[in-house]
Amino acid sequence: AAIPFTTYDRLYLAPVTVSDEVRERIGYRPLGASDRTRPISQRDISEKTADIYDDIKDAIDNEVTLVEAPGPGILMVEVVMTRLESNRPTQADLGANPGLSMSSVYSGAAAAEVTFSEDGQPLAVAEDYIFQV
Repeated sequence: AAIPFTTYDRLYLAPVTVSDEVRERIGYRPLGASDRTRPISQRDISEKTADIYDDIKDAIDNEVTLVEAPGPGILMVEVVMTRLESNRPTQADLGANPGLSMSSVYSGAAAAEVTFSEDGQPLAVAEDYIFQV
């Protein structure tokens, strides 16, 4: 059955987080030229999750009342970034591979899992994936 999201007039937007797989790349050092795992810094994660939180908040701010805590009758939205790849070298990339240039280009990507719940009861889960060259 469809979830009647329009019946909610209050929403708690949890801080955006990253998956363990993304977090494991903090300070990662590639094992050689064939290792395609890219490092990421805590600063990059913090900046990106803050940007995403702000973008979501701005998009829904006029549609629903944002509240400071979850609870009964409040729709809770939790966003977990499951993939985070810049399309340009990050400071972590440059530290791991000094031969890179800021003009180097990567295939960027982002993926997220969004969970909608009320008072601890999951209502729906959505996944989104963006690939950028």
